[in-house]
Amino acid sequence: MVSKTHISVKRLLITLGISSVFVMAQYFRIPVVNSLSSNELRAQSNDLQSQIDANKARAAQLASEASSLRRTIENLDIEIDSQEKQIQILQNKIDDLNNQLQKANEELERQKGLLKAALRALYQKQGASTVEMLVASDSFSDFINEQEYLQRLQAAIKTSTEQVIELKNQIETQKQEQEALKTERKQELDRLETTKSDRADLLAKTEGQESAYRNMVDQLVAEQAEVNRQLFLAIQLESGDGSNGGYPYANWPFSMDTPGCPAGDGPDRWGYCTRQCVSYAAWAVERSGKKAPMYWGNAKNWKWHGEAEGYAVNKTPEAGAVAVYTSGYFGHVQFVEAVYGNGTMRISQYNAQLTGKYSEATVSSSRSDLWFVHF
Repeated sequence: MVSKTHISVKRLLITLGISSVFVMAQYFRIPVVNSLSSNELRAQSNDLQSQIDANKARAAQLASEASSLRRTIENLDIEIDSQEKQIQILQNKIDDLNNQLQKANEELERQKGLLKAALRALYQKQGASTVEMLVASDSFSDFINEQEYLQRLQAAIKTSTEQVIELKNQIETQKQEQEALKTERKQELDRLETTKSDRADLLAKTEGQESAYRNMVDQLVAEQAEVNRQLFLAIQLESGDGSNGGYPYANWPFSMDTPGCPAGDGPDRWGYCTRQCVSYAAWAVERSGKKAPMYWGNAKNWKWHGEAEGYAVNKTPEAGAVAVYTSGYFGHVQFVEAVYGNGTMRISQYNAQLTGKYSEATVSSSRSDLWFVHF
């Protein structure tokens, strides 16, 4: 008989144990996983892939726009350089015209001085009476010659002065024209500089947006990787009814004994043991409307059989192809149901765990021992 004291102690220990578990659970905050079905996870993965594709497309578009902006800025740099050179040429012309104008002013002042001297001489001569000038001259001819000389000198200086004034006016006109051209060039240069600045600001904004979209792609890819990890765990050994649309040997015997097909498990109508991966793959190819491979032997041999019979055999996954794993003694084959853009594919198969059962999985589409036969 068990004493009441012993029972009480036992109850106390049980109570303390339950309390300890509760306290530990509260302390570690054990998360409750909200498990989703494989269809829900697959929908999430596909939705994320759509977002990834959209963000990649937008990033690519922005990259193209940025590239176009860079070319525009490069062309603007060329135009700006050209305008700066044109402005320098105009400035050189203006400097040369200033030099010419200075020389013209100096010549004008010299001609004015000559004209003044001639006028003073003429005035002095004209201040005397004609008789006095005639008496002062050695002869009448000298008097006439002196008078003509003064008149010719006056006329020559007047003509030269007029020419200098005209030249000065021409130089000033040319200078004004060059200054006007220089002003236009500077205005165009300012416009180009402003346009370049605007394009540079737009480029920086575009590059920032592109970077944001690419960061978003990275985040979405990380989210998708986690969803795919959960998806793989959810459906890696997801069992079906073994028919997947009518596999005719779902209820036939199955054995892993070799060689041949013991215990009545085949061969099927394609030459394989029933409920083996090769039997199911042959049926899946036939179900897809194509000629089933016959008598190709163990799974790992399907690669070279496919090559020998002229089928495309490569590393590119495609819905409707047969995935061939060449590692291991027998190898393994799967029928590719769908290919996703994240480096995975949806497959259906038989005998993945050597139990002769049907299963589906989302697996990596890239392995060193993995090949695809396209029928």
